[in-house]
Amino acid sequence: EELIQLWHEVLGVSPAHITPDSHFMLLGGDSLQLQRLLNRVHDRWGLLLNPASLAAFSTPGRMVHYCRQMSSVPLVPVVSGATNPASGNFPVPATALGLWLKSQLAPGHGLYNCSMAISWAAGVSAARLEVALQRLMQRHPVLGSRIVWQREQRHFIHLVQPVHPTLCEVIAPEGKLQRQMQKLAEQPMALEAGLPCRFYVIKGAGKRTILLLVVHHAVLDGWSARVLGSELLCELGTRRASSASAEPHPCTAYRDYCQRQ
Repeated sequence: EELIQLWHEVLGVSPAHITPDSHFMLLGGDSLQLQRLLNRVHDRWGLLLNPASLAAFSTPGRMVHYCRQMSSVPLVPVVSGATNPASGNFPVPATALGLWLKSQLAPGHGLYNCSMAISWAAGVSAARLEVALQRLMQRHPVLGSRIVWQREQRHFIHLVQPVHPTLCEVIAPEGKLQRQMQKLAEQPMALEAGLPCRFYVIKGAGKRTILLLVVHHAVLDGWSARVLGSELLCELGTRRASSASAEPHPCTAYRDYCQRQ
C-alpha cells in the first residue's frame, strides 16, 4: 500500500487504478518519473534501485519482491539523506557513453541527433526566448556540459559550465523550410569540445517563427524530449521574460540517473 501511494504521488494516477500488477510504463510513466520514484524509495527505505533493472520491478508487486530481496530487514522508513547538489560535474552513464562512442565512428554526421520544432505566431521576442532557454538550461545542467576524460579518477564525466544559450537565426527560402530544418538537425556535434544542444530561430514566409532544438541522443531520449518541450512551452506561453520562474527545479534530474549507473 505504501508503494502504491508512492506510485500515485509520482505518476498522478489514482490509487484505485494502480494494482500490484500495473506496469509502470503502461500507467504513463517516463524515464524521469521512474528516477523520481526510485529516489522516493531510497529516501523512504534506504534502497538504491538501478533504473536499468526496471523489468525486475516494473509493477508494485514486483517492486515489493525486489526490495525485499535487496534487504534482509523489513521495509522500515528511514530519515532522508542529503540530496545531490544542483550543480557540479557528474559521471557519464554507460548508455550515454555508448552513444557518444558510436558517434565517434561517424564524426561527420549527426546520426545521433534528436530534434524538435516549436512554431508560434509573431509576438515572442528574441529576449523572451533567450530567457526561457536559459531557465531550461539551469533546470537541466547536462544541456550545458561537455563529455571529458578525467585522468585522476579514470572515467568520463559531464563537465558542467555556466553558459548562455546561443540563438542562431536562419532565414529559410520559401518552399525549402523542411529541407533547411533537416540540414540543421543533421549537423554533427563534438560533445568533448562543445555543448550537446543547439538552438535555431528559423524565419520563413508568413508571420510564424520556428524554434528548432537539436540535442544529442546521449543526453536526450524520446521521453525526455516530451518533458523538455513541455517545459519550454510553459515558459513561452505562461510567463513573461521579466518575471522570475515559479517552476521548481525537478526533484529528479539527469544527474541522479548518472549517479545511479
